[in-house]
Amino acid sequence: MTIKLTGKTQADLDADAAETATTERNDAARSYLRETDWYIIRNVEIGARTPNEVIERRAAERLKVE
Repeated sequence: MTIKLTGKTQADLDADAAETATTERNDAARSYLRETDWYIIRNVEIGARTPNEVIERRAAERLKVE
């Protein structure tokens, strides 16, 4: 087994972990928004109703994106 020393402090490692978590949260939120864009487009183009659950979750997912 080989162990690589990175020269990073615990604070650096914690910052990297926090950045990774933020990136993953942003990616998941953006993915949901992309997957449900068609509801909004359909609403704008033909006036079709967008389910309240989708509207509410899209609002929550937008708040997650930094």
